[in-house]
This record gives sequence, C-alpha cells and structure tokens, in this order.
Amino acid sequence: MITISPAEYSSLPAVTLTTSGDSDLATTTRRTSRIATLDGGAVISDFGFSQADRTLRIVSNSATRADYAALLALQSAYALLLCSCEEGVFLGSLARLQSTGQKMSADFYVKEKLSG
Repeated sequence: MITISPAEYSSLPAVTLTTSGDSDLATTTRRTSRIATLDGGAVISDFGFSQADRTLRIVSNSATRADYAALLALQSAYALLLCSCEEGVFLGSLARLQSTGQKMSADFYVKEKLSG
C-alpha cells in the first residue's frame, strides 16, 4: 500500500494505491564510479549514499480512472509531493505517470527521506 499526497495543505486529495509485485520501493545505490586503468585494473571512486539517488517504482494493477486523474492533478499542481509506504515517508517528485487499462505505473524521484 502506498499513499501520494501534497506536502502542504491542499484541496486535492491524497491517493492511496495497492501496489503489485512489479513495484520496486527498496532499491538503493551508492554514488560510485569505476574507471578502467591501462594496467588492467580499475579505480573506484565512492562518494557515499544518499536517499536522493533513489527512485521508487510504483505499480498498481487495481488503479481506477479516478486514481489516475487524482495523481495527474497532483503531478500537474505540485513540484514536490509526499510518498508514504512501508519503506518510510519520502519527499520528492512524481516524475512519470502512465496508465494502461487498470495497470498504472509511476516513478517517484526521492529528494529526501523524512521518516522510517
């Protein structure tokens, strides 16, 4: 279960979705790069971990047209939204929103983790 809502007071309602197994809410990455060297080795630069590198992939197989319309309104009206799920509460942007039939998917770009 996941909820997307405005980060500030709004007349637009929060949207709660049941997520499917295709969702990816847990993947994390570190800020690293690897460069091959002429001697056959590599240099790895590690600049640490940041929640801002995360993208929450949200997929719901039971979303309604009303759910999609409400998310589209939130995406259109706000640069930053709240996303609440089992991984925590995140502030970020609803970057991509797609609907085909009852299957809806979205990418939520995390700016920061607020709790959890």
